[in-house]
Amino acid sequence: MKMQSLFFRGTIPHETFKFIIKSDHDFVNTTNEVSLTQLKDEVKFGVQPKAVIARTIVEVINCTTINGTACGFNFTTAYTRLSIMKSHFTDVLIVVVGWAYFFAWSISFYPQMILNYQRKSVVGLNFDFLFLNIIGFSAYTIYNSMHYWDTDRATHERSPLPVLLNDVIFALHALAACLITAVQACLYERENQRVHPGFIFYGGALVVLGFLALFLSLISVITYLQFVTSLSYIKMAVTCMKYFPQAVYNYKRKSTVGWSIGNVLLDFTGGLLDVMQMVLQAWNVDDWSAFYGNPVKFGLGMVSMVFDVVFLLQHYAFYRNAEGFATIPAETSIVP
Repeated sequence: MKMQSLFFRGTIPHETFKFIIKSDHDFVNTTNEVSLTQLKDEVKFGVQPKAVIARTIVEVINCTTINGTACGFNFTTAYTRLSIMKSHFTDVLIVVVGWAYFFAWSISFYPQMILNYQRKSVVGLNFDFLFLNIIGFSAYTIYNSMHYWDTDRATHERSPLPVLLNDVIFALHALAACLITAVQACLYERENQRVHPGFIFYGGALVVLGFLALFLSLISVITYLQFVTSLSYIKMAVTCMKYFPQAVYNYKRKSTVGWSIGNVLLDFTGGLLDVMQMVLQAWNVDDWSAFYGNPVKFGLGMVSMVFDVVFLLQHYAFYRNAEGFATIPAETSIVP
């Protein structure tokens, strides 16, 4: 492992201060004491790890003056986060892949909306899929927003941010796209389509569970964090179910006409890049805990890819020559 450099800076009003530094990981040939004066307000010292480290904290645990008296500083913010990785190139690649799946998933909603507009019809788009998507992204938007604007974050400021701004933007954008598509479903030709009662019950149950978790958090039966986490599980429950009605709908119509394959291709690309980023992150720091510590992110990518393969087979193999489609009678359920 190569020696890494850290800089210790501070504004010193008088005399010399000695700071004792520690970390919860072992390092090789690393000083644990630095001194700052009025003339020397920056110290560079080396950190040589024994192994890759996913994340650690290097912090000041004590400070004394040259006379041995305490400095009287607040040490809570005197720290830095440190990660030791195998490859800087891989770290850059992780960022690139992250933005790539962000854009792939973000623009995946547009092909369907454009197709609906061009045809002035939503025949081919399953309403159960759309209904569940709205519920899922509503929960996901609230989940990301509450994490990002967490007013209690100051109490655990040393923890890395679980949600970044691009996560919030993606969720808001996805929800807006779903709502626009729902407006199209109300305005354009839709034949006899309606949301199936079974999926109304399923979606309604998830909404009730979300409000129940909110109520339990308000009366302190569960924590605020547990309530927010429950919203991510609602999103996961939606993702596990929402693709079924669209796949069955295509099967009963023996056609994918009206269901945008561009949406599917971009969704598959986003899911593949999502999982790829997790693998690269885990390999680069020898920490695979994200796969069981953040099952929602991994699950979203895998489930979407599995169903996207089904849709690709329907479009390019099973019903590739279908120019029209079979009309499903109003009383026919699409639930298998």
